[in-house]
Amino acid sequence: MFNALVGFLIKHKKAAVIAMVLITLFFLSQIFRIQMYTKFLDLFPQNHPYVQVHEKYAKYFGGAYTATLVLKVKKGTVFNTDTLSKMSRITENVDLIPGVDHFGIYSIASPKVTVLKETPGGFSANPVMKDVPKNKQEMEELKKNVFTREM
Repeated sequence: MFNALVGFLIKHKKAAVIAMVLITLFFLSQIFRIQMYTKFLDLFPQNHPYVQVHEKYAKYFGGAYTATLVLKVKKGTVFNTDTLSKMSRITENVDLIPGVDHFGIYSIASPKVTVLKETPGGFSANPVMKDVPKNKQEMEELKKNVFTREM
């Protein structure tokens, strides 16, 4: 069998080389479509209670490595100096926790959360809240930044 295959390839050298080149070019063209990823959860037993709880709640909280913190006011809105000061302190302290993804912290007080505005020279992105508002005018500006519909 092996001798027959070798004999066939030697007899049809040009066709064999052309076939190998075409196959190589096909795989070369497909190499950019390869996607490599690891789903960490696949390494654990799917019927384990911890894995099942994780899969159940991951869609609500973004996964096992995400924490969601809610600061809720009892009366009124968050647009008051006390609540915004607490929010700012919480954001700063969460950022100091070892191992935290600093670019993944989102709150009104986070410098990463910006409002995008159109300018004559293009666009400008400024933090939604640079500092805790000290007066009514700054508070209204913050509300405008938070509830903006402009793009």
